[in-house]
This record gives sequence, C-alpha cells and structure tokens, in this order.
Amino acid sequence: MLARIATLSGERATLVARVDEIARAIEVETALLRYFPGGDADGTPRTRTIRAMLKEVLAEAGSPIGIRQMIDAMQARFGATVARTSISPILRKMLGRGEVEHVGDKWQLGQAGHPEAS
Repeated sequence: MLARIATLSGERATLVARVDEIARAIEVETALLRYFPGGDADGTPRTRTIRAMLKEVLAEAGSPIGIRQMIDAMQARFGATVARTSISPILRKMLGRGEVEHVGDKWQLGQAGHPEAS
C-alpha cells in the first residue's frame, strides 16, 4: 500500500508540474494575442500586417506623424494594440525600401509607399 501511495504521489507531482507548464504557455499565448487584430480568441485570422496598417495610417494622416500617433491610430482604426518596439524596426525596413520618409521625429509615406507608386 505504501509503495502505491509513493507511486501515485510521484505521478501527482509530475501532473502538477505539467499543469503549471501549460498554464505558463497559455499566459504567453494570451499576452501575444493582444498584439494582433482578431486575437480575441474569435478564430478570425489576422487580416493586416503591422506594415500594411502603418501604410494605411500614414496615408490617412496626410502629413508626418509620430510613432505614438501611429499606435493610437492603429488602435482606433483596426483595434490593434501594437507595441512601439514592434513598429520601430518595421519603419526602418520601410525606410530602406523608400516606403516611408523620416521627417524630424515624425514619419510620412514615401514615394514607394503610395498605392499609385506600386
């Protein structure tokens, strides 16, 4: 009987550790879902990339805007919460492609970023 209790206690400890591991994975996945439209567990696939959202927001702005304004506009327009640390690298890549221009501390669409230039 004692051997059986020891075996079951070991199995219980293994299962508890696995439950903790799964709970941590769920927390990580839930946190990541906040960064993508359709991430409210509704099963809707993300329809726009951050790059595409930036292009739309910059086109709608009509004049250079800052990153904070971009973040707010993406939240309002697409319901997407995008971290500043995600936007900056994308803007640098877009700058290299001529899709955006850096004007002081603000950004605007470049010639290659306008739909008619494509």
